[in-house]
Amino acid sequence: MIISPQRLYFHMPIHRLLDGLGDYLSLNVNCEICINADFLDNYKPREIERINRGFNERNILKRIHGPFMDICPGSPDKKVRGLSQERILSAIKLCSRLQCNDIVLHSHYDPVYHKRHFNDWFNFSKIVWDNVNAQAKKSNITVYIENSEDDTPEAIIAILKEYPLFKACFDLAHYTIFGACGWREILRRYPKGSIGEVHLSDNDRKEDLHLVLGKGSVDIEPFLEEIDAYEERPVIIVEPHSNEDLLMDIEYIKRFQ
Repeated sequence: MIISPQRLYFHMPIHRLLDGLGDYLSLNVNCEICINADFLDNYKPREIERINRGFNERNILKRIHGPFMDICPGSPDKKVRGLSQERILSAIKLCSRLQCNDIVLHSHYDPVYHKRHFNDWFNFSKIVWDNVNAQAKKSNITVYIENSEDDTPEAIIAILKEYPLFKACFDLAHYTIFGACGWREILRRYPKGSIGEVHLSDNDRKEDLHLVLGKGSVDIEPFLEEIDAYEERPVIIVEPHSNEDLLMDIEYIKRFQ
């Protein structure tokens, strides 16, 4: 199994990227830039120009992970939905300014609260996703819906069926912790060709620790072998949570290159 450099990205929060842009670019690896609400409210045009110029000069690819904290598109409270929509649409506009065509957003499905009222949750969610879909289509941006606390893929599959231009982002670590069954069974439930991106980090199967790959007990290599057999091979995003972990994750993944 060989992972081509074009398929491989490493997750980096926007502020950490800006603080060490030269160091990151010197690694010559693609980046999934994680955007938060603070950056959406306060970024400067020169920061966007600096990122775009640096990536373009080195021919390094980039994608965007949208904000996810405190967002709830399926809320029955229209003010909460309104703020959630504002954040997501702002992130899509920023995605265009960062010269990206791909953005990851969470499903924001919580089985503890939403499972017994799934239809209500989904109908409220569509009020937001309808506008997200329209903006993404207008901007030529692909939206990838990621599982977080999802115990099954049914919520994401419902979103994908409603919005055929969306793709799925399969986070192996999240399903390892929160999944109602093993990741292989969950993976088989996704419609063929619907998974365009996968997220990788390691953990102890109890908490979402975002350990360096190989430092926990998540089935990293069996999972990579599984998706490597897909006709449409998804993009792979490794999610380190520190600069030190980034370097170790790069070393780990070299075995597949």
